[in-house]
Amino acid sequence: MAFKGDTMEIEEKTPGQRLLFAIKNSNMTQRKFASLIDMSPNGLNMIIKDHNCLNRRLALATELITGVKADWLLTAEGSWM
Repeated sequence: MAFKGDTMEIEEKTPGQRLLFAIKNSNMTQRKFASLIDMSPNGLNMIIKDHNCLNRRLALATELITGVKADWLLTAEGSWM
């Protein structure tokens, strides 16, 4: 995440980076988030590192928990809020 002037520009390029942004933006640890979505911390880490794909179901769960839009997590299009 970078700040430019009075606006925030989010530079997360991959779905995993955007997922990590959502978790951090919610002041949550990866371990806590993994437990909330009933996933192992290792499984979550594989998605954050883009070794496994972020699917729509996880993106929607992330939106419910963090408020970060599922479509933005998956495509980086539109607003993240």
